Amino acid sequence: MTDKTSLLGSHLARVAIPLRYGSVGMAIVEMENLLAAWPQVHTAQKLDAIKDEYSQLRTDWQDNMDVPVYKEIYQKLLQRVFVLYANLALYDKISNTQNLAAIHAEVRSQKAKLSIGQMRQELESFVADTAMLSLEQPHVREQKSRQLYAEHQNRINNLFNFLLTTNSWPASVGQDIEELLLSPAVDTNDQQILVSAITLSLLIQFDIVKFKTMIRVYRHGTDEAVRQRALVGWVLGMDEQWNKVYPEQRQMIEELLQSDTICRELTELQMQMVYCMGTERDATKIQQEIIPDILKNKPLHIKPEALEEEDIEEMIHPEEFDDKMQKMEESFGRMVDMQKQGSDVFFGGFSQMKRFDFFRDMSNWFVPFFIDHPQLQSFKAACDKHPFLRQIVANGEFCNSDKYSMALGFEKFVHAMPAEVLKTMDQGDVPLDMLNQGIKPTAERLRRSYLMDLYRFFRLYSYRSEYRNPFHVTDDHEMGECLFMDREVFRDTKIESLKDDVVQLLRRRKMAESSRRLLDSYAESHRGLQYYLWIGDYEKAYECDSNNERAEAGYARQLFGNADYEKAEQLYDRLIAQCPEKMGYMLNKSVCLLYQKRYEESLQLLYRLNYEHPDDAAVMRILAWTLVCDHRVQQADTFYQRLIKMEMMQADDYLNHGYCLWLQRKVKDAVDSFRKHLSLIDKKIYDVDYFDRQMLGERGIDPTEIQFMLDLVFS
Repeated sequence: MTDKTSLLGSHLARVAIPLRYGSVGMAIVEMENLLAAWPQVHTAQKLDAIKDEYSQLRTDWQDNMDVPVYKEIYQKLLQRVFVLYANLALYDKISNTQNLAAIHAEVRSQKAKLSIGQMRQELESFVADTAMLSLEQPHVREQKSRQLYAEHQNRINNLFNFLLTTNSWPASVGQDIEELLLSPAVDTNDQQILVSAITLSLLIQFDIVKFKTMIRVYRHGTDEAVRQRALVGWVLGMDEQWNKVYPEQRQMIEELLQSDTICRELTELQMQMVYCMGTERDATKIQQEIIPDILKNKPLHIKPEALEEEDIEEMIHPEEFDDKMQKMEESFGRMVDMQKQGSDVFFGGFSQMKRFDFFRDMSNWFVPFFIDHPQLQSFKAACDKHPFLRQIVANGEFCNSDKYSMALGFEKFVHAMPAEVLKTMDQGDVPLDMLNQGIKPTAERLRRSYLMDLYRFFRLYSYRSEYRNPFHVTDDHEMGECLFMDREVFRDTKIESLKDDVVQLLRRRKMAESSRRLLDSYAESHRGLQYYLWIGDYEKAYECDSNNERAEAGYARQLFGNADYEKAEQLYDRLIAQCPEKMGYMLNKSVCLLYQKRYEESLQLLYRLNYEHPDDAAVMRILAWTLVCDHRVQQADTFYQRLIKMEMMQADDYLNHGYCLWLQRKVKDAVDSFRKHLSLIDKKIYDVDYFDRQMLGERGIDPTEIQFMLDLVFS
């Protein structure tokens, strides 16, 4: 980065601040400062025109403050300043990134060939030309097909790169692109690739016209694959920091949220993104847990020429073979279950297969799989010899990126297969669980596949660091930018009632911070019983439903923690009446009685529990301590001895047993117990407040004795 470009970047950051606050005057001042340090004649002329119009508007407002049109004019001036800022910001990003700079330079050398009108004409001509191929003789058709697809792939790659690096669009360009993306005369694959280019462009620099285009394609599109890409595009591309500049961004989303169907689809997308963000964790689980189990338990094949020693052992001990088969099937089942739930189970395996030259072109990361891709000629020929290959890539549960990886690496795939398995598959016996035959590519499947393609790009593309990564995880936020339902625009809308589904998934996936952020976004009107249970405000939950067991038990614990033992005891009485089979509530009541010094009542409950559950360590330790508090130290000692024998002593048990021994005047044993406690809590420094002086004083231990014991314990 040159000093001059660094200066541009710092000035751009200062321009952004007044724009976010909606201040035209201050934004103009900061743009003038920028252009003074980084002169650009064309931009300066546009800014001068905006400045003159703003000055005239301000003067007119002073003379006549009641004319309503001033607000509209002011907003348009703010947007014009933003466009100047956005184009300079895009230039700054392109200039400082090797990959983007190369793409921009190459595609702009062909600018004359990339008018939107000609773009649409060529895309529509391609569809017509491919349709005409069926009229040709087979040998002519094959030759023309190769040439046609090769030329078209070069063209679509250029269009992708062009849209990726375009400046802010005027409304007319947005309208033309929208019509192209909705046209039934343009191939869906081309439309999907171009939608991806616009999405990446939005991630580089926000543009309201590109954003509107994504929303309109999503709303009005008839091709589901294009619609789903557009949905992902506008969700990842929305940028609330510019709401003051473009309030219509919020308005468009609010209009979408009037539809129950769209709210449900957005919720499904959010949940798919949750799984997406757990991809590498799932891959680690598969590699470290599931794959080793499969390899350990895989059955050995009987070869035509001979039986191996292990095979004979399998015949002699069929029960062991059956057990191995069952364990292997269970391991496969775990992976299938993960996939059904939404996990990306193939990332780990295919992440090493993205080094083919095919993936050097950015557009190839997003192109829907089609066997006529110019770089799949060898694979297409292999499919004539091994038809199952075509079946697998056509119907397998893989994203497009992984299908290309498989197609490009098919030789290794085929050579790695045992001869008898290859022969079986060539005969058409492809395992059904490898395929998804007869299942329609639903919106959910199309969206999940596309998210996998995006995730692979942002994790594996050679120049990925040059792009803003929506899948980036921060130290304190597991979802990063992929958590979108917590944003202000989604608050207090129809989607509120669906946030619960996402919170449940986040909690299940151990994404605590993301769960908290989404809960924080709940509107007051949606903060009911479940909300308060999730955030741990059991008092509020109890107010919502006093008969809910979780709310009541949580509130009782909350009261106990606040030392309100009497009220906690009352709640435990209710819980015991509702759930007499749950001993925990009775045990907790006994502790409430203990802290109220109602030892006899507490002991009655504890003796009953000890009779019903004679080996329960929790009952024994509370019973033992209650006996100590009630001056029955010899009885208490018998329970501590049982805990020691059962090897169930916890750190605090050694402290309490030390008190028990001390009160029996077994000083040496008490010292040993206290020291054991100190070792378990890793406390080594002399602590004058280590002992409960009040409790000991009430039981006849004076301060001097306490000092002697402290010296012995810490010496």
